[in-house]
Amino acid sequence: VHLNLAKEHEFPSPALRKYTARFEVGIENEREFTVARRIIGNKGSHMRAVWEMTKAKLRLRGRGSGYYEGSQQTECPEPLHLCISCRTYDGYVLAMRMVADLLLRIHDDYREWCAIQGRPVPNLQLRYREHPLDRRSSNINASKKADNNRERQPHAPAPSVSVSVTSPSGASASPWCNPDHFGG
Repeated sequence: VHLNLAKEHEFPSPALRKYTARFEVGIENEREFTVARRIIGNKGSHMRAVWEMTKAKLRLRGRGSGYYEGSQQTECPEPLHLCISCRTYDGYVLAMRMVADLLLRIHDDYREWCAIQGRPVPNLQLRYREHPLDRRSSNINASKKADNNRERQPHAPAPSVSVSVTSPSGASASPWCNPDHFGG
């Protein structure tokens, strides 16, 4: 997966509090295709894998997320999205790649599911925005914010980061390759 991430030197690193981004899921959470559950993983396995490897925090928000906020205890009315925040650039890059890999696999599963159900097969694309936060405020200065807050397309060259873990048997495998992780 190639992500067009902002480079560490594009941010005012000494003042940076954390690196954050938001991925649009692009699929509504339906009873028959529980995308929120597929993102979270069995007993939180996907979220936990990202945390353990990167120390990045993930938050699933929006319609169908199951997260109720505010005094009204309602879901955010926005489309389903996954937010990432990480204090280190290296952890952030790896978390971005892991989430992109997961969402691309879920998009493939959804297209296949739609075809089997006789539904129109959607043209899903990976979409995300970066929002680095500095120590002085909730976001970096306006000119940097305008540049880094734009939607980025995932196909431009980016630093290569291998996303793999070693299983107890010693075999190397992506944490998202096991179809059992995607329990419907």
